[in-house]
Amino acid sequence: MKYLVLAFVGCLVSFGATAESKSVGVSMQGGNTLFMSFNIGDNLRLEPSVFYSNSKSTGEIASEHDSVEILLGVFERVSYSAKVTSFYGARLGYAANKVIYKTDLVSYGRPGAYGIGDVPGSEYLIRDEHRYEGYKIAPTFGVEYHVIENLSLVGEISINYKNVNGKAETDTDTYTDTGLSVHFYF
Repeated sequence: MKYLVLAFVGCLVSFGATAESKSVGVSMQGGNTLFMSFNIGDNLRLEPSVFYSNSKSTGEIASEHDSVEILLGVFERVSYSAKVTSFYGARLGYAANKVIYKTDLVSYGRPGAYGIGDVPGSEYLIRDEHRYEGYKIAPTFGVEYHVIENLSLVGEISINYKNVNGKAETDTDTYTDTGLSVHFYF
């Protein structure tokens, strides 16, 4: 993972050195994503992005879900005017999920039913943890509208395929997604 982060930072530095314009973006709708866009020439956009999500539920059966995605988008840009640009291409990169289920109900399963058994010093009798790592591919089409020179709104639609592997299982997801984000150019 640390080598992936170092490669990601190296890409950001090298893209920034050659880009004609750069922006930082954040999703307003959809996922919790941060973007860094680099427009190179008239037609190429490179867009690294980072997504993180964490959700927890409590009660007799508790769970925690974590998701991380580090993606690089490569897009062809088409300008219609000084304010409107569309782009199409794909995002590709690393995806990881972690899921933990905990219960204090003996009737939920017998001790050791999920391979871990009683957890010493824990309020829960059974703990089941799954970790998955893999990749995500997301063909994407979007439209960017410059509200003012340094501020734009971006709307996009994508078809996502995510494949992550755990110890003895593979989890695949295919879904469509829409997003709305705001970008600040500097």
